[in-house]
Amino acid sequence: AHKGNYTKTREYVAMFTYEICGMEGLQALMHQLAVEQNESYLARSTFQKISGTLPYDKLSNKDLQKLIAMADGTVKDVTTAKKLTEKLDFDKMSEKEKLTLAREFRAIDGAVARRVYDQLQDQVVGKLELFHHYVEQKNASIAIVFAGQLAEIEKYSAEFSMKEAEMLFDEKRYADAANAFQQCDV
Repeated sequence: AHKGNYTKTREYVAMFTYEICGMEGLQALMHQLAVEQNESYLARSTFQKISGTLPYDKLSNKDLQKLIAMADGTVKDVTTAKKLTEKLDFDKMSEKEKLTLAREFRAIDGAVARRVYDQLQDQVVGKLELFHHYVEQKNASIAIVFAGQLAEIEKYSAEFSMKEAEMLFDEKRYADAANAFQQCDV
């Protein structure tokens, strides 16, 4: 109704609370602001305000996952998405659910996914997946860190020692690469 009138839109949006609109209403509001009206700043600030007042003790993990997806996907606010991952109750999730969630969150941001991977009992799986994620994202500096961590695991030592050395060389960190190549069992 107030499309194009920022003052009226802001005034109207300020009346929304989670108690009034619920999850579906919040999703509709964020879609309307961010997508239909292209008011990304207002969508982000409204989402942050509402997420600061949510009854987290009453929200399920599924609700939190919806909020995280909304923060990243609709609102484009990775910082709030990261904060919301801290609210998840990992004790109520199986290993399979955690792994599935971590993989979904990798699409949002490696740091968001990392919080979930850190909750896995099998930390090696998380490190492997994050290494491959950062390689795909062409974020060599973080991929090198994971390669180094994986190189410390006997089963992966030879493979990831070499990968770490090669990545250091590709990043023109020649002194570090020379050290890493010397450490390889070739």
